[in-house]
Amino acid sequence: MGKFNWGIIGCGTIAEQMAKALRHVENAVLYAAASRSTAKAENFAKTFGFAKHYGDYDSLLNDENVNVIYIATPHINHVQFALQALNAGKSVLCEKPACINQTELEKVLAAAKANNCFFMEAMWMKFQPAFAKAMQYINSGKIGKLQAVYADICCPMEQKPGSRLYEPDLAGGALLDLGIYSLTAAFSSISSAKNIEFSKAEPQNMVSVCQKTNTGVDGFELISFKYEDCSAVLTSGMICGCGSVTRQAKFIGSNGSIVLNNFWYGESLKLYDAAGKLAADEALPFDCNGYEYEARAVQKCINEGLLECKTHSWQDSLFLCRTMDTLRKEWGVVYPTEV
Repeated sequence: MGKFNWGIIGCGTIAEQMAKALRHVENAVLYAAASRSTAKAENFAKTFGFAKHYGDYDSLLNDENVNVIYIATPHINHVQFALQALNAGKSVLCEKPACINQTELEKVLAAAKANNCFFMEAMWMKFQPAFAKAMQYINSGKIGKLQAVYADICCPMEQKPGSRLYEPDLAGGALLDLGIYSLTAAFSSISSAKNIEFSKAEPQNMVSVCQKTNTGVDGFELISFKYEDCSAVLTSGMICGCGSVTRQAKFIGSNGSIVLNNFWYGESLKLYDAAGKLAADEALPFDCNGYEYEARAVQKCINEGLLECKTHSWQDSLFLCRTMDTLRKEWGVVYPTEV
């Protein structure tokens, strides 16, 4: 395929970031944007240079000129729009989490397979240079044998009317929005260290603590588990935080360690020796804002006739979804659509 006509569903903050990134992706065409508000879609299209805009989602989904759809709506809508897009023969990049539970995701993947369409959960972190380099270092033994992983992603978010993350009806909570990154960091590093598939890094002896908000969603959680001889301690929260102190991933090895600040969108990594002395401080800046790498991967996979991406496969997404389902069940966090 030569040019890729991208359509974006949802015109919020994340959609804005993807629109900016697509300008830095070769052969990506900013074709159409859709919102439930015609005025919002029109303004979005004018701001970012989209050729068309729609005041409803169905019109974009049925536009035969759209090749790839990026879903940037609240979590609760992902399954609906992914199924519609795939059944319309479109390739899909869907914001994480791909779906709110494993049952929904299995339906989406079945539709992707049945319609011979590419589908990927937008786990942008895995495609970024700093995170990818850290995984390469772990795989090559640069820090020795991986012994422990610490990943903290705590970003205070004010509770106010309409706050999406505090709303059960919108599948709110810290885990699906933030904790998915800490889990991905842990599973990625373990799979890199052990030379196994991401989805094979099954947590052993997993324990967790969850603090709920007054709306019943998870506001903060601590998760710990081991895999063979490596342990992981992960935190995610939207009701607490302390700047960069609670936004780090640390990969501890027998012969050194790697630290990634703001690990889910980091542009540098620090490498320490066994004594804790800084050995390297590598700057790996984005070409744009970090979203361009996953978009490039989507186009490359489609060009190669693939239905999924090896860097973040369908099994990877299912594994994350299943793990989060298990955690939410333990905490008693259930969304109305799941009842």
